[in-house]
Amino acid sequence: LSQLERYAQAIRNLESRGSGDYSALGPPTEKGDRAYGAYQVMGNNIPSWTKDVIGQALTPDQFLANRDVQDAVFRAQFGKSLEKYGNPYDAASVWFTGRPRGSASGASADILGTSYGDCRSKRPRIKEPRKCYP
Repeated sequence: LSQLERYAQAIRNLESRGSGDYSALGPPTEKGDRAYGAYQVMGNNIPSWTKDVIGQALTPDQFLANRDVQDAVFRAQFGKSLEKYGNPYDAASVWFTGRPRGSASGASADILGTSYGDCRSKRPRIKEPRKCYP
């Protein structure tokens, strides 16, 4: 597996309750949005992110029905964060909270109350036993 696929596997396991379920639905937020799929992509992001990746804006239902698109969107978006921040920890923080670690510490949590700090303590150890990757 590539490093990016290892990150995808770990995020999938965290975001869709360990099942990697591509049909997972998060609870509705106060603003009426919700997270979709294996990587729990927010519905408001799906049209623009899918348009960027596959050239077509998908609806959340279309996104849920296509595993390949879910994987491609994750690789593209997480990959951008890896490039921008240079490390998987900030990339994971951006994925979970929308902000890198320094600006996300304790202040941001998702609809389930999970913060980046919580995710750090729950993320699986991959490849190297002394290093945790998101």
